[in-house]
Amino acid sequence: ALEREKTILKLREELVELQETFGLNEIELKMTNQELQDRVKELEEDNRDYKNDIAEEQTKVVDLRRKIGELEENKHQQTLGEICESAERYTEYEERIEAQEEIIKEQRSLIAEK
Repeated sequence: ALEREKTILKLREELVELQETFGLNEIELKMTNQELQDRVKELEEDNRDYKNDIAEEQTKVVDLRRKIGELEENKHQQTLGEICESAERYTEYEERIEAQEEIIKEQRSLIAEK
């Protein structure tokens, strides 16, 4: 009977130790679980921030592409404008040259007559 009492006492002590250990482990698990939940929330927030950043960058890319398109269109229009201006100047120069050639011919005629 004494041996039986010792065994029961020993088993009760082990049970208390296990309960204490399990209780601590449960608290540690809860803390760990809470920490994990907090970390998941942080990661979700970071993910939302990254998605917002990506959306902003995509908007910037679209704007830049639009601006590049506008600049290219302006460049083509400017180039066409420059070509037209050059053509007009060339025509003006041709007309001036023709007028000067006429004046030269007239002056030669006048010199030849004198």
